[in-house]
Amino acid sequence: TETLLNAGAGDVVYCDPPYEPLEDTAGFTSYTTERFTLAHQTELVMHLVAAHERGAKIVVTNSGAKSIVELYGDHGFSMHPHRARRSISAKGAGRGYASDIIATL
Repeated sequence: TETLLNAGAGDVVYCDPPYEPLEDTAGFTSYTTERFTLAHQTELVMHLVAAHERGAKIVVTNSGAKSIVELYGDHGFSMHPHRARRSISAKGAGRGYASDIIATL
């Protein structure tokens, strides 16, 4: 949070938060014991918008989950769909492509 509060003109902010799970997938949502919820995603977006209003350029990657697309779209982000290969799965057959987004302000 402190870094985002200090971001402004001349800065580029790149965020790669835990992705919101796509429908019918477990998804990785936490680097700690606390799940990174949609409320956390929303709080992050608010900080990113504020940094952008101070002049920072913003780049965020996340899943293409409907809730994420709507959240970023509703706050003025340009959305760039991206298919990403997932190489982590207990079963080799479960490895494939996922719909991600790159959102920019």
